[in-house]
Amino acid sequence: MLSQLAADSVANGHHNVHFTTSLLLGDVDACLESLIATDRIPEAAFFARTHCPSQLPRIMGLWKAKADRVQKNTTRKIGESLADPERYENLFPDYAASLKAESYLRELSKLAIPASARAPTNAQRNVAEELETAMSTGAVTFDDAGQAHLRGVPRKPTAPVVNSTEPKLSPTPAATMAAAAVAAPLAAEAARKRTPSPPPREPTPEQEEENGRQVRYSLYYH
Repeated sequence: MLSQLAADSVANGHHNVHFTTSLLLGDVDACLESLIATDRIPEAAFFARTHCPSQLPRIMGLWKAKADRVQKNTTRKIGESLADPERYENLFPDYAASLKAESYLRELSKLAIPASARAPTNAQRNVAEELETAMSTGAVTFDDAGQAHLRGVPRKPTAPVVNSTEPKLSPTPAATMAAAAVAAPLAAEAARKRTPSPPPREPTPEQEEENGRQVRYSLYYH
């Protein structure tokens, strides 16, 4: 349903609806192209920095071109102050790590996870720690090009084969559950390794006295 809504909204020029539905579907590339199509290049740059850093050099080029075009009749050169990570990697800390995280998340999005699976929420996840755990356990590896490869999990089926004479194979229950459970244990293990928050401090006598005065003041005037 959301996929159809995303397709209909972009066809009718409803870019806000298209962006929202694409974000809910996890299609960050469609979100990025929606921002570019509506000439929201600065917003596209910030979105790319967070969700798809591999696209950031391209977006920064578009931003520079737009800035130079807007400021062509002035002495201000805003475009020259915009840095891209390929030329100024020192200005983008952990950029290489973010590229690995993006590739890892893109591979996770290809998993054939059943609707009954309970996936961890974004608030429960730390992608950097989750990726570190996955790499240490061998659940994910990277090739020389930086492409992530998950081990032992099935992928979503690609385009259906019409009139195929080959038998249709279904994933085994074990394989399906393995795909469903990939992110959850990694997120749980990463959360377990985090440093627990310190217990709340007991208020000092001075703080208790000040709180009491505030309560009495509130009761008196209300």
